[in-house]
Amino acid sequence: MNGMVYIFNETKCWQFDPESHNISEPRSITEMFPDSPERVEVAVSSGPLTVLISERMLYGYEWKEHASDGESGGKFKPADGYPRPLHSRVLFFPRAAFPLLNESVILLAVRIEDHYFLTNYKYSNFRTMYLQPTTCTAMSPRC
Repeated sequence: MNGMVYIFNETKCWQFDPESHNISEPRSITEMFPDSPERVEVAVSSGPLTVLISERMLYGYEWKEHASDGESGGKFKPADGYPRPLHSRVLFFPRAAFPLLNESVILLAVRIEDHYFLTNYKYSNFRTMYLQPTTCTAMSPRC
């Protein structure tokens, strides 16, 4: 990806540069992520893929350097195969997520989590960790 951190709140998104500690002006999520929903509950990156989750839909994006429209820098472009629904075996609405080194992610809700592979759309029965609501709230204000 591009090394930036993206912060979401309601319909807005900020770009934070961890090296310079600069944060951008707020932009609409749909401006930064084309064809995305207006609101996002969860955002997570795994390898080159960034996924926004809204309700039970996954919206995948890849960062493309040197956008073809002549703008400097780069842009998020929709990834092939997205949007698509969350796997039917995930029985909750995710409210937070974090990536693992094997390009899968842990999806979280209050006291619930699931192990999910974004790249090949697989689900795992991994259910060993239970988070307190305050932990989830700290990760995602809409838990």
